[in-house]
Amino acid sequence: MIRYSQAVIPLVISKNDFQKFNYRVAQKVITPILETHVFYLSEGIHGSDIYDDGRLEIKEGISPNGNGDFFYWYKKSVGDGLMDDSVIPSQRVWQTWIDKPVLENHDTNKVVGVILDAYPSEKRRAVDMLCAMEKEKNPKLAQQIISGDVYHTSMGVSVSKSFCSKCDKECYTEDDWCQHLRYMKGRKDQNGDIIFEINTQLIGLEDSIIYGGPDAVGADSNAKIREVYAGKNYGDVIDSVIKESFNEFCESTGLSTEEMIEYLMHLKE
Repeated sequence: MIRYSQAVIPLVISKNDFQKFNYRVAQKVITPILETHVFYLSEGIHGSDIYDDGRLEIKEGISPNGNGDFFYWYKKSVGDGLMDDSVIPSQRVWQTWIDKPVLENHDTNKVVGVILDAYPSEKRRAVDMLCAMEKEKNPKLAQQIISGDVYHTSMGVSVSKSFCSKCDKECYTEDDWCQHLRYMKGRKDQNGDIIFEINTQLIGLEDSIIYGGPDAVGADSNAKIREVYAGKNYGDVIDSVIKESFNEFCESTGLSTEEMIEYLMHLKE
C-alpha cells in the first residue's frame, strides 16, 4: 500500500556566514554546485505520540492528514514509528527517505530531484528532507521554488500493515479495508471523531513538489518547503547550512557551535 501526504518563506543564510564556517568548502565545493542546483529543506512527514492512557495524539490535517492517514512518531516496534528502527538493517524509518527521488505531483515519470538527507525534528514531530534539483533541467520550477511561488510538498511512503482507528481492523491491502475505512476514511462520524488509518511497517519512497497553481496542495497542511538555499538571482550564490540540524548536532557532541566551527576551521588548515 502506498500513502501520500502532502514550502513558508525562504530563509536565506548569507555567503559570508557560510565562509566563516568553512572557507575551503564554500569556495571549492559548495559554490559551484549552488550555481547549478537549488537546495531546499522540506518538512516532509509528521508523526504523533501515544499518551500514557493509550490514546493517540490527534493533530487534524497533519496527523492524521487530510487523506485520513496517521503515522506514529514513536511506537517502539520495528518499522512502525518514524523514529523507530526500520525493517531495513541499520536504518531508522526516517532515514529510509534518504537517496529517494523528488517527484512532481507523485508522478514517477517526472523525477525532478533527489532527497540528499533527512533529519527528525523532535519539536515539530516532523521529518525534514534536504532536497536538490538541477536548475537547467527544471528552470521554471526551480525559479518558482526560489521565489516562493511553489512551496507545498507531499511525501510518499510504503505501508505494509495498517489498522482502522474505529474498529482496529488489521489491513494488508486496501481490499482488507473495513466499512469505516472504505466509506469514512478522513471524515468524521456521528460522534465527531475522525476515522483514520493507522499506518505501520513504513519505508519512505519519495517527496513530491505539489505543482499546478495556488490551489495545488497536499494532504498534510504543514508539509511545506521550510528553507531555500539559493539566491533569487542565479549569480547571487547563497552558501548555507541547516542551522537547526547543525545546532542539534553540536549539542549531541557536547560542544558549542563556536567550538565546532573552530574545530572545522582547524581541519581546513
